[in-house]
Amino acid sequence: MQQTCGDCRFFRVTESRSDYDIGRCKLEKLMGVFRENNSSCSSFSRPGDTHLPSPSASSRRQAGSRVAADPVRFNVSSGALAELLGTMSPLELKQALAKHLRERAVVPSEALPTRIEGDFVLVPADSSLKSKDLPFEQFANKAFMLRDNLRVMEQKVNSNDKFGLSLRLELQARLTRCQAAVLDFFSGWYRPGSSGDEADVLLTDLARDVAWNGLILSPPHLGDRWRGGRVEYADTGVSEPVENFFNRMVVMRDELLSLEATIEAMIQLSKEERDTLTSYLRRSHGTLTTFNVLLRDRDDFFSSSR
Repeated sequence: MQQTCGDCRFFRVTESRSDYDIGRCKLEKLMGVFRENNSSCSSFSRPGDTHLPSPSASSRRQAGSRVAADPVRFNVSSGALAELLGTMSPLELKQALAKHLRERAVVPSEALPTRIEGDFVLVPADSSLKSKDLPFEQFANKAFMLRDNLRVMEQKVNSNDKFGLSLRLELQARLTRCQAAVLDFFSGWYRPGSSGDEADVLLTDLARDVAWNGLILSPPHLGDRWRGGRVEYADTGVSEPVENFFNRMVVMRDELLSLEATIEAMIQLSKEERDTLTSYLRRSHGTLTTFNVLLRDRDDFFSSSR
């Protein structure tokens, strides 16, 4: 069968006449009169076909018709990437990757089980020492409580006329990083070797390295009893080293404390306004006191009265 526009599934007839059809291409490539001898374009597809049309577009359009803008695409060729990587030193490559990782908020993407039962458990390396158990539902609810505090705080920032546009955007960015850090702490469980991809494991370690070295405040120390221990997530079968869990906790703690310090330094706000905003962060610290068992020094403890 000849391939003509009139036979294409994307052609919609608006008026049929004896020797031609009047209609419109649904892809907006062509519109007007389509005779039986009109050649089809590269996106020709018969009724019932399921393949996607090609992205090419025709320049023939009816005068005054709206032109659909071509979608923006960013395509990096494998050859160009290989050539670039071949000319970079390992240090230059690490620095380039680290720069991009620092500018992105980490949000877990792996799906969690729809139903999780049992306890969240911190297990010391020494089996003679007592573990720290917490019903998984309570563990997850802490994430919701922290996120709620940050959302209310965000609303307070948006409704305060004393914040200019640039400062408001800066605080929005800081709040977003806090929210992402909370999600990563509670659901970004590290699954060592789960993908079997050496590059994936290496980049995961690099992301952890970048996050740790990018801390604004001095990091706290992990308690000696927990070194070499593990974290178990109820009945999911997932277990990870305590050090990985501690890394995410410290990143979250750093985001919360640095945001609090930023707000306390805002001279354009009254003391009452600063106290109102930071109260949501203090509540968040109070929610996290459960994890003080991981911290070696009492001065680094989470506390709602700090």
